Amino acid sequence: LLFLFSVFAAADTVSNFEFLLTSAIYPETPSLFFVLTFTAVCLYGAFLGLEPVARVNTFVFVLFVGALVFISASVLPKSDFVYLKNPLQGGLSAVWGHALSAAFSNFDAVLFLLFAPNFKGSLSKCFWGWALLSAYCILS
Repeated sequence: LLFLFSVFAAADTVSNFEFLLTSAIYPETPSLFFVLTFTAVCLYGAFLGLEPVARVNTFVFVLFVGALVFISASVLPKSDFVYLKNPLQGGLSAVWGHALSAAFSNFDAVLFLLFAPNFKGSLSKCFWGWALLSAYCILS
């Protein structure tokens, strides 16, 4: 089941990125080119294993933090803080409900909730509890 989840997540990521590239950046390029290219990259990453991906993510995290600091420093002088609102203005229940709705609004997170607690054991053990939590997250 974890393999199927990983395949679904990879296919979803490839299709979303392919749609972005063919609709906005390279509209004249056939979509099959991007699908085959990204599939080859995903297969190569799966062939390398988890350790090289983790090492690259360390470098990517440093780049992300640097970009965040740079963007924040460049936007800060032009920011107007008059329109900021208290995030707890509607109460903690409104914040919690919106956070759950935003965090679990995609199908990947719901699948992960169903599969995560049972990677080692039986899937029927906690299935109904996680199914109810996932249904709540989808419907809220």
